[in-house]
Amino acid sequence: MYYEYINPELKSRREKLRRLFYTVIQRFTSSNVVDLMRDPSQAVQVRLEQNTKRIPLTQIQAILDALVNDGFFEVQPSAQEMEQLNSRASLACDDASSLTVEDLYDCVNKAVASNSIEGKILLRVSKFCTGLFAIFMGFLAVFLLTIGMNLGEVYMSMGCIVGSAVGPAALTILMERANKWAIAAGAVGGLVLAILGWTLQAQVEFGEVKYETMMSDWPWVVGNLCAIIGGTLIALVGSLIWPDNEFKWSMLNDRIPLVDDVEPPKDSAETDERLSFQVKIAVWASVILTLILLVLWPIPMHLGAGVFSEGGFTTWVVVEFVWAIIGAIVIILLPGYELVCGFLGKGKTEGKSVGAVVNMKAVPVVPTDSGLDSI
Repeated sequence: MYYEYINPELKSRREKLRRLFYTVIQRFTSSNVVDLMRDPSQAVQVRLEQNTKRIPLTQIQAILDALVNDGFFEVQPSAQEMEQLNSRASLACDDASSLTVEDLYDCVNKAVASNSIEGKILLRVSKFCTGLFAIFMGFLAVFLLTIGMNLGEVYMSMGCIVGSAVGPAALTILMERANKWAIAAGAVGGLVLAILGWTLQAQVEFGEVKYETMMSDWPWVVGNLCAIIGGTLIALVGSLIWPDNEFKWSMLNDRIPLVDDVEPPKDSAETDERLSFQVKIAVWASVILTLILLVLWPIPMHLGAGVFSEGGFTTWVVVEFVWAIIGAIVIILLPGYELVCGFLGKGKTEGKSVGAVVNMKAVPVVPTDSGLDSI
């Protein structure tokens, strides 16, 4: 919200520099150069066309000189930044002789940090909003405690209040032709249906709508189902009737603004084949766990076990504790282990490429003195 509406000058500056970069890069990749500074409407199309084209390392020096002459760098890059640019460009080369335009753009943004002011500003805003959020959540917790609303009531009521966004949010990821208006209508319309189902069930079951009747099992169940099913159906049916035929998955990164326009570092081990294999594992794990946790485990217990005896209930509580402890160990310790491995450079292909970068002296990526003097 801050980036898009409160301080749009940051976004305008980022887009201006990006248009300038892609205008310059066309001189080295295309015979037909579109001046994106004069015609911004073609910026998205040109970027998508240029991103996959490859730039030989031998041309990077000339590209940097052209960027300097066209005013891309607002301050003079330091020698350390140019050395980092050289290293990053070398690491981004798949065949040790060229890299894509998209990777070159990322390398320039990552290495020449002095050319960007967005990161510092957005980090300050993020910290401020995090503190504000913490204060608000503290107030909300005290408020709910004061009015006597327990955690179970909060948990079940939240399904009625925000459950309508679950289906539309999933469709934005799973459905390329999802219609933005149908998605919005699903989230809002599902909320309306949830409130209606919640209150009407309380009226039908208890004869009146008040706090005590709404905080009951069946009103919650009906409200949650209306939220999830209603929101999903509105978004799905609307998207099928009025599909968005213009959006493509390749445009996703281009439409979501990143801090400083820089993507996270790529792990060369994450190939398309490996990611596809991991997707299959995730799908099958989701299906199997859903059957186990919602069908194979609870239904036999409900039909066969009935009310637990004292010993059975004790066993159940022990199983819950063991499950929670194992989950906590995995959730807390595994990320810490991966973080330590990342610091030590274990399991990362980038750490094995440093030697190649240090030995690569053929292409010194430093703009000429005449170019730097013009900044």
